[in-house]
Amino acid sequence: MQNNISVVGIYSIRNDENNKVYIGASVDVLRRISSHKERLIKGVHENEVMQKDYYQYGKDAFSFDVVEVCKAEDLKKREDYFINKLESTGDLYNQANKSSIKKETEQMIEHGNLLKQMRTKEGMTQTSLSKLLGLSVSNVSRLESNIYELKFRTALEWAKVTNSKEILVDFIRKF
Repeated sequence: MQNNISVVGIYSIRNDENNKVYIGASVDVLRRISSHKERLIKGVHENEVMQKDYYQYGKDAFSFDVVEVCKAEDLKKREDYFINKLESTGDLYNQANKSSIKKETEQMIEHGNLLKQMRTKEGMTQTSLSKLLGLSVSNVSRLESNIYELKFRTALEWAKVTNSKEILVDFIRKF
């Protein structure tokens, strides 16, 4: 029987040989950790430094842990907290990607707020919107929480069903 429980929270990947740590956040920590393991084993992990260390030290040198369980809306804040807490040590795998994702993160925050504004302007719940979009309620929530990347096609459909095309146009003009 498959476990259908998802844990929302912060996780770490620790290299016990050199004490470097990767901090991540997910609405499904166990699935996300499994994905990291799979990509490291296959040699296709996006964090090149961690992948290199995985080859050098081997899988037994790495431990994967849930650091904290939290609400989905607190994920980014809590992830930032743990990254900032460990950043001064210099032993953070996240540092390689931190500056490159800053602008992307700012845009993600804007799109989550935009989507929620469009939905609430029409007095819609996530459940009613999910039915109109053909998405699960959890996917609507993840889009509004910036956990999922917003695809342009989804943004257009969202604007259409919430009668919010003008809000989307204003958002696009900012870029």
